[in-house]
Amino acid sequence: MAEMENSKDLISVLWSGADILRSKMDANEYKDYLLGIVFYKYLSDSFLIKVYDLIYDEKPGTLKEALEAYKEALEDESAEELKGQLSKECHYIMEPELTYTYFADAARNNSFNREQLQKGFNNIEQSDPIFADLFTDIDLYSNRLGAGDQKQSDTVASLIKEIDKADLLNSDAEILGNAYEYLIGQFASETGKKAGEFYTPQAVSKILTRIVIAGQEEKQGLSVYDPCMGSGSLLLNAKKYAKYSQYIKYYGQELNTSTYNLARMNMFLHGIVAENQKLRNGDTLDGDWPTGEETDFNMVLMNPPYSAKWSAAAGFLQDERFSDYGVLAPKSKADYAFLLHGLYHLKNNGTMAIVLPHGVLFRGAAEGKIREKLLYHIAYIESALDDPEHYDLTGYSEELEQIVAEEKEKIQNLLKTAGDGKIIQEGIRTVILGKPNAGKSSLLNLLLGEDRAIVTDIAGTTRDVLEEYINLHGITLKIADTAGIRQTEDIVEKIGVSKAKEMAADADLILYVVDSSVPLDENDEEIIKILQEKKTIVLYSKTDLKSAIDIEDLKSRINQPVIPISAKEETGITDLEEKIREMFFSGEINFNDEVYITNERHRQELLKAKESLSLVENSIESGMPEDFYSIDLTDAYESLGRILGESLGEDLVNEIFSKFCMGK
Repeated sequence: MAEMENSKDLISVLWSGADILRSKMDANEYKDYLLGIVFYKYLSDSFLIKVYDLIYDEKPGTLKEALEAYKEALEDESAEELKGQLSKECHYIMEPELTYTYFADAARNNSFNREQLQKGFNNIEQSDPIFADLFTDIDLYSNRLGAGDQKQSDTVASLIKEIDKADLLNSDAEILGNAYEYLIGQFASETGKKAGEFYTPQAVSKILTRIVIAGQEEKQGLSVYDPCMGSGSLLLNAKKYAKYSQYIKYYGQELNTSTYNLARMNMFLHGIVAENQKLRNGDTLDGDWPTGEETDFNMVLMNPPYSAKWSAAAGFLQDERFSDYGVLAPKSKADYAFLLHGLYHLKNNGTMAIVLPHGVLFRGAAEGKIREKLLYHIAYIESALDDPEHYDLTGYSEELEQIVAEEKEKIQNLLKTAGDGKIIQEGIRTVILGKPNAGKSSLLNLLLGEDRAIVTDIAGTTRDVLEEYINLHGITLKIADTAGIRQTEDIVEKIGVSKAKEMAADADLILYVVDSSVPLDENDEEIIKILQEKKTIVLYSKTDLKSAIDIEDLKSRINQPVIPISAKEETGITDLEEKIREMFFSGEINFNDEVYITNERHRQELLKAKESLSLVENSIESGMPEDFYSIDLTDAYESLGRILGESLGEDLVNEIFSKFCMGK
């Protein structure tokens, strides 16, 4: 009970820290600041407590007392010996002026220096590979913290003062870890669908963990593996149910670097020593891991990204994880690839629990329906050939011809969706390009219906890429606001311009924002070169101002659709929506009632099936024997079956027995 109360007190303080940032940025951004600074305090407080323990063999009364003892010890001739021992036990060294306690005092005295805090981050990251790049997501110089150096520094100082109220000195690892886990869950709730990138709900996490550990609770030296670990919650639950939790080895891999850093922090805050954590930032499917000293585990836990894409390269058929199965999970849905990866890394007597999409074991969709009908007619022909006395094929050719035509049409309709499917699934990758101050960020805010991007009169305000999902009456855009394209000597802005060009190269659609009140210049010339062979809509912006560019000249020069807009007067958006609809869909699409093909391999198999059905039609027209129908129908069936990972053999036998009672 006392633990819960302490956790609540700690959570209250931490949440107050979040309130300082909440008005400046969304949860997906401020979680990095809050959780990162909390972790730095944890490292600092743990370090000072260890210092005091090594000097006096007891716990300090206050952290200030421990800091003063540390300063005195550094003046002693045995200082280097003390540092050596601290480095061995903590894996890092903190100078007195880089401790959190020092920063908190400085913040209260209005003498806080964020450059020093950045130095503290850097020192930790460089002290041991286990901490490498741990604080890279915390930008102490971000405009999100405020306008100008002073406001940015004040924001960080306020956060440090608030977090300093958290009593980590008298809180054990479990209390702090629980509070940290709670915050991660809250941030996941606030970030909506983005939550799946880093958090598995505790209720789900507990069920999965209890499944895999059942019967292994009293084993010493347990190993647990999560190849898609997110924040590490699945891994960490293992220690709650193991009798000898101090000996558990934790193995985890995570593709997203920010989430990987979050997991590392989470591990330490739950009291997992460095020696028992083996975590890696990498792609689980494209690069198998671990491959060294230990490759199979007592427990495998996994909540992989929902029907994620992967390369599915032919070379993976030689990969030991997949080679025994003869086929690979499709590019568009990697669920089975994750499943096989987990099984490969499971001990013979181990247990695995994995979260998979509903219906993953019974996928069929439109391909399955077509196959079902084809299978019926293959079975009918085979039965009639074997038992002509009971199954008459008179007039069957005409019936079959009509059915084949219907199924061909269905396949053709599926093929028509091959391009649209990708767009519907992922959203149209849309990049906003233009010179500085052209109105790009204003356009994004108008489309979003909120002030998401910072808008100022200062050229070069946007220096990084800001991505959002926008739904325009059924059309999903994955839209990115980018740095203004121009020649600049500013190092940070140069990076932003380079990123903008890279994103434009991969875009499905470019929205080129042209400030109509300013003549075209060499920067526009560079942008126009980028637009070559790209689907583009030119937005003739700031139509509320006096024009300096003739719109007809612009149309003839760029040879792309041009739409006048004004973010200030909120005009032109409807025309933009209609143009996007026209370019990508050729009219309205009902997203809920239709099936879309999103995989190139599937498209090729559909083409083969269509060709086989055309051969059936040719055989009927030529008056060929029914055997020929069966051969080509079988080929069509097999082509569709390869989409689903199924083959004809047993299906046909079952169909004959169930529908035509052959052999009974």
